[in-house]
Amino acid sequence: MSTQTPVPEPLPANIQQALRETITAQDAPPWLAGRISARIREDAARRPASGLRLPHWVLAGAATFALAVAVVAGARNWNAATTQIAGLLHTLGIGDHVYCAASGHYPQTPPAVETMNEKLGADFAALVPAVSGSLPGYTIRQGHICIYKGRPFIHVIAKKDEQLVSLIVTARQAGEDFPMNSVVARMRKDGIPIHASTDGLFQSAGFATPNHFAFVVSNLEERANLMLMASLAPRVYGIIRAVAR
Repeated sequence: MSTQTPVPEPLPANIQQALRETITAQDAPPWLAGRISARIREDAARRPASGLRLPHWVLAGAATFALAVAVVAGARNWNAATTQIAGLLHTLGIGDHVYCAASGHYPQTPPAVETMNEKLGADFAALVPAVSGSLPGYTIRQGHICIYKGRPFIHVIAKKDEQLVSLIVTARQAGEDFPMNSVVARMRKDGIPIHASTDGLFQSAGFATPNHFAFVVSNLEERANLMLMASLAPRVYGIIRAVAR
């Protein structure tokens, strides 16, 4: 005897509408809706093998309700995480970039590499060649430690025409961290979660080590800034982690 897989019956219109309203009401990331659709398709293909046969829409509706609840919780967590990320990227990364680099706090004549190395100190002098190697055609205009809102920032500034880029490193303070859930990261490079945000004028991308934050901030296009951080992240991460050892 041959068996045929039953064709899933559509959900009643009221259940479909309730699901759409639940998803639409949440500022959820795109992948959540995709996961819900995939799960509903899986559940819709299942039928009880024996015993009580509930109407398909009851089974699918129950699954839909559970998933909708998960979307609400997931969206709220997502919003909290992205707010936390943007706060750090803007307050620390963009904040120091605007205060120092964008305000022109660098000499018209680029200092000698030895001078920048001395200002950065032996622990962070390797950041200068890291930046210059990732930005061909740019000139390193400054490498120093600046104080912004009473907080020290290791700061390397590179410039090409009107394009201005900062690599910024600062020690983490109590309670500061990017969310542990790397799903909210914009991308990963060699296992390092990289987060990104923009204020409309400047782009900021960053990652965390156990003791520091690192940011790349610029007036480049958002993706270009993100890719620059991705190219720098493994080397910069290694430099920072060596300081902590």
